[in-house]
Amino acid sequence: MTTQKQRPAHEIRHGSVKAAVWANQSQKTGTWYCVTFTRIYKANGVWKRTGGFGVNELPVVGKLADEATRWIQQNGKKSGPIETQLAIVAVA
Repeated sequence: MTTQKQRPAHEIRHGSVKAAVWANQSQKTGTWYCVTFTRIYKANGVWKRTGGFGVNELPVVGKLADEATRWIQQNGKKSGPIETQLAIVAVA
C-alpha cells in the first residue's frame, strides 16, 4: 500500500517566498484552512528551504498572507457549524 502525500489546496509564490494553503477537515468545525510560509534559497549548490524571513522578505510574506486570505474567502467552503477558519503558520 502506498501513502499519498497531501497536497496544498492552493499555492502562491512571489520570488523566493511561497505560501501554501492547506484544507483540513474536522467533524466538529467542518473545513478549516492553515497557511504555511517558506523561503527557498541555495547554499553550496543545494536548494534548501526555511521558515525564517529577513526584513526585506517580510513585506512579501504580508502580501502572500493577504492573497491567501482572499483565496480562502473566495474558494473556501463552509461545511460545518462554524464558518471557515484560518490559521497562519511559518514553517521551516
